[in-house]
Amino acid sequence: DEEDHVLMQKKQSKNMKRKTRQGKALEKRAARSFMDVLQE
Repeated sequence: DEEDHVLMQKKQSKNMKRKTRQGKALEKRAARSFMDVLQE
């Protein structure tokens, strides 16, 4: 399950790098939620 989540994160970050300001904001939000998952 967690591995799938990590793969999704990597795919998302690749897509977000194509976008600019919005992509960076979404990437920060994704990273924060990802850290929350790790800490659980």
